[in-house]
Amino acid sequence: MNPEKITLEALDRIGNGGEPFSAREFATEVGCGSDVGAAMLEELAEQGVVRSKEIPPETRVWWRPGDFQQEDTQLQSLIDEVQEYAIFMLDPDGYIATWNRGAEKIKGYTADEVIGEHFSKFYTEGDEEAGVPEHHLEIAVERGRTEYEGYRVRKDGSRFWANVVITSLWNDDGSLRGFTKVTRDMTERREAKQRLQEERDLIEQALETVPVGISVISSDGTFLRSNSWITDRLGIDESELKQYTATSWDLYDENGESIPLEDDPFIRVIETGESVVDFHCQFRPEGDDLRWLSINVSPIEDTEDEVSRVVYAVDDITEQKERTEQLRRERNQTKRLLETSPVAISVQDADGTIRLANRRAQELLGLSEHEMIAERENADEWSLFDVTGDPLPPEESPAARVHATGEPMHDEEIAIEKPSGERLWLSVSAAPVYGPDGELERIISAGEDITELKQRERELERRRSELETELSEILGRVSDAFFALDDEWQFTHVNDRAEEILSESADEVLGKRFWDVFIDTGDTLLWEEFHAAMETQTPTTFELNYERLGIWIEINAYPSETGLSVYFHDISKRKERERRLEQFASIVSHDLRNPLSIAQMYLTEAELNGRESDFEEVKRAHDRMERIIHNLLRMAQNTEATIEPSSVSLSSVIDRAWHHVKTFDATLHIDEAMPVVLADEDQLQTVFENLFRNAVEHGGPETEVRVGTLSDGFFVEDDGPGIPFSERSKVFDYGHTVNDGTGYGLTIVSECVDTHGWEIDVVGSTSGGARFEIRGVTEGSSSAGRY
Repeated sequence: MNPEKITLEALDRIGNGGEPFSAREFATEVGCGSDVGAAMLEELAEQGVVRSKEIPPETRVWWRPGDFQQEDTQLQSLIDEVQEYAIFMLDPDGYIATWNRGAEKIKGYTADEVIGEHFSKFYTEGDEEAGVPEHHLEIAVERGRTEYEGYRVRKDGSRFWANVVITSLWNDDGSLRGFTKVTRDMTERREAKQRLQEERDLIEQALETVPVGISVISSDGTFLRSNSWITDRLGIDESELKQYTATSWDLYDENGESIPLEDDPFIRVIETGESVVDFHCQFRPEGDDLRWLSINVSPIEDTEDEVSRVVYAVDDITEQKERTEQLRRERNQTKRLLETSPVAISVQDADGTIRLANRRAQELLGLSEHEMIAERENADEWSLFDVTGDPLPPEESPAARVHATGEPMHDEEIAIEKPSGERLWLSVSAAPVYGPDGELERIISAGEDITELKQRERELERRRSELETELSEILGRVSDAFFALDDEWQFTHVNDRAEEILSESADEVLGKRFWDVFIDTGDTLLWEEFHAAMETQTPTTFELNYERLGIWIEINAYPSETGLSVYFHDISKRKERERRLEQFASIVSHDLRNPLSIAQMYLTEAELNGRESDFEEVKRAHDRMERIIHNLLRMAQNTEATIEPSSVSLSSVIDRAWHHVKTFDATLHIDEAMPVVLADEDQLQTVFENLFRNAVEHGGPETEVRVGTLSDGFFVEDDGPGIPFSERSKVFDYGHTVNDGTGYGLTIVSECVDTHGWEIDVVGSTSGGARFEIRGVTEGSSSAGRY
């Protein structure tokens, strides 16, 4: 078919009466695209076949030429029907001449209400007072057209944002015909634009405040947009960023090796169109150490098939990597500590499932971790017991109690009995672990093996019970009297000997205060010593003449925080012996000093007559006798004898002592290697002289005497008649005689031994005589042997 015929037929169908039509309507009738239809109409317009006119905003209509008045009427009809725009005409003074439906819809006035009114009524009060309406008409007259936006007022007083176009109309003679005014309600569009701007501002602000770098990069690697994070990390100005591309910097893997370009996340996205997420690598900023980055690259959707732009997001995860590495090291360290811990440790879920058991726990229970976790069905073969040994139900176990209460518990002693019957004692502590939601997630239990400790405790408890029984029996049998007081001075124990001396039975005094029982002891030496001992917590020893009982007692008091332990014994006999010994010593010393005075006279004569050898020998005997008398008096007065301890050879002292004593045919035998001892040489010689003299006096002129060593001292024994067993405990008492002896020599021996802190005892010798053993002797610095 002829194209021209098709075109004319189409024009006849849509514009036969001069009705206006659009290019789209024409293209639909012809069956072509809108662009082609518009081009065809432009060509027809040049031929005069059709005419066109632009109707604001940017809308063009077409019609077949006919009567001008008819055309104008038809065009006005078209304008009247437009509802999206307020289109009306003004006379040269600005009064409204026409009014379409769009104006009625937008401004709320009907044609009858506004035709003939001045168009300034649509302006705000402020604009009207400022003369804005008149000014807009002046601009339209001057320029032919003016366009602006601003608030306009509807009939109901509400305001809307309007786009306004005013065009001046002129007659052929050049006179002003009037104005066309097209108003479009832009409120929604303006609000949408404002929202869009706000969103853009928000996005811009977000881009600058997010703690990551974000860039939009074109496919050739050019940076189109970047936030300040990127430029700050690169150490460059934003203007310098255009000099770089996305691949200008080298990236490194975890080993510090350079990542190939084909593996670069930007290149991968450009080539594949697939996003790259959480790509970890290292990057070296200028003048800085390597830092870890997490990179995310995603393509921006375009209409084209190829990727033209990408979003490139970068996060510096160096600190996170360091924390992760630190946590890894700490986790490994914790795991090693857990495995090597000497304490059994287990971790179980809130439902009781064991998740972990360290090596020590496995060793104690004799189970592998798998057996502890997986073989829970065998749990009934194991039994729990509390600290008293009573069965412990599973719901009362430490972990179960922590689960029930949510509170930790510490040092709970329990026993676990294995299926074999072996019982294991543990000191268990358990604590809850809560998740972020506050719910119980785990229970950690730690157990220390105290089986041996419990066994020792039981043994100690048994032994303590036995000791208490033995102590009670011992205290009842000790030769010393004993009683105990608590911190309130009340009797807590009284042994049999104390009952005898104090003449008070235990039943009568137990629970009573000492000062209430012995009222007469207040403000005495006893009161002072007892209170001083308790206040200073220092033991005390003292002697007391207790007139109530008519005896002398020696008291040893030992304080503690809970009371006072008192040992005492009757020393009346010793005090009497000392009194008699003092009297004896006084008499003896007086009698001895008289011949000494005579000896001194002869010594003087010997010295004057030149008999020097006689003089020296007698002088030594005289001086030694003086020292003996002096020490005898000191011992008799119950004071310490003057001693000058030094390293003394026993062999030398024994030889001198025997030389002074031997007046018969007695024989002395000395063991080889006699040691050196720490002693006062004069007193030690006095001891041997008296022991030798005692042996010769009682054994006869042919007595054999032997001196030997002990592990901690020495002995002197003879083959004489010996000392009867019944008399041995009395031989050292003052005035006691055996076989017509004087009784003073052994008393002096005993006092010398006591002065040194040694001990002496008499037993029978192997030859039937007497054997005196002295123990507790201290070794001298040149000793040939040790005790």
